[in-house]
Amino acid sequence: MDSNRGPFRILKTNLPRFSPLFSPQGLLFLVLLLAFSVRGWFLIRNWDNLEMAQSFLVHAEVARNVLNGSWIQVNPSYHAEYEKACLSKQRLIDPEDFPPPTNESLVPLYNDEGGYGTFLAALWKLTGSRRWWQIRVLQTIIDVLMCWLVYRIGNKLVGWRVGILAAIFYAMFLPGVEMAVRPHRDIWVTFLFIGSVSLTLEAVEKRSLLRFAAISAATGFVTLMRSTVVDKPSALGVYYAQARAIPPERPRRRR
Repeated sequence: MDSNRGPFRILKTNLPRFSPLFSPQGLLFLVLLLAFSVRGWFLIRNWDNLEMAQSFLVHAEVARNVLNGSWIQVNPSYHAEYEKACLSKQRLIDPEDFPPPTNESLVPLYNDEGGYGTFLAALWKLTGSRRWWQIRVLQTIIDVLMCWLVYRIGNKLVGWRVGILAAIFYAMFLPGVEMAVRPHRDIWVTFLFIGSVSLTLEAVEKRSLLRFAAISAATGFVTLMRSTVVDKPSALGVYYAQARAIPPERPRRRR
């Protein structure tokens, strides 16, 4: 579709100069501030929200055993006690504050991916404490950065006004916000999709195979958390291959 015709023409019209606050950069700053404020409020409000607790407590159990040298295994009885304690106190107890099991009986994690638990273990090892705030704050920060990437995608495809509008929609998309502030793996699928689209557009623009290799690496990382994403970047690969087949436009010489 020609971006110079139809509704896109309105979005690309030149308007009078804005004040610095309402320039593209200023509006983007306001959107990022909005995104951070919304996520910060949800993070505090839902700190002890135990919906889907059974899922992320499993990954905490995997992380505990990885740090203990037992790799991707779980203690079903200890996991059940941990979940029961959280539900009885109606708060999310940090793994560091829950006493270790007196009887360690481990079984392999055969019905789920162990990547998120392994990532938790690395994060806890790096920070020196086994608490929930590290992964939740990290995901919140990354999700705010996703608003910036959404803006870049819209700006490259249509224009900065569409980029700002798309970033506002993402900043206020409450189901995504809810998922980002919880210690849950599914938000990483969103991170992968947005990051892959942004990197693909840059790879096509700069004809950089390295950026597409970064998509492959990121896909492998997220696949360890959610294996269903393994085939998702294939469509981007087809788009990248077709775009590379088109020779770049050469600048016209002035007569």
